[in-house]
Amino acid sequence: MSTVDRIGDRLHVHVKGAPEEILDRCTRIACPAGADRVFTGSDREFTANLIRDWAREGLRLLAVAERDLDAAPTRD
Repeated sequence: MSTVDRIGDRLHVHVKGAPEEILDRCTRIACPAGADRVFTGSDREFTANLIRDWAREGLRLLAVAERDLDAAPTRD
C-alpha cells in the first residue's frame, strides 16, 4: 500500500508491505535519532535472516518506507 502525501511544500511517498518486496527497493536504512545511512549488503543479509527467523517462530511483520518526491507545478 502506498500513499502520496503533501507535507509543507514537499511530496512524500509512504509505503507499507511485505519486507521482501519493500526492502529490495530500499537504498537507505533508518538509524536512531532520525538519521539514516546506506543500506548495505550486510544490512540486507542481517535483515533477511532476522525476518526468516521470526517467520519460523510464526511472527509476521510489515516493512515501511518513505521517499521524497519533487513536487510538480500545480495548476491554478
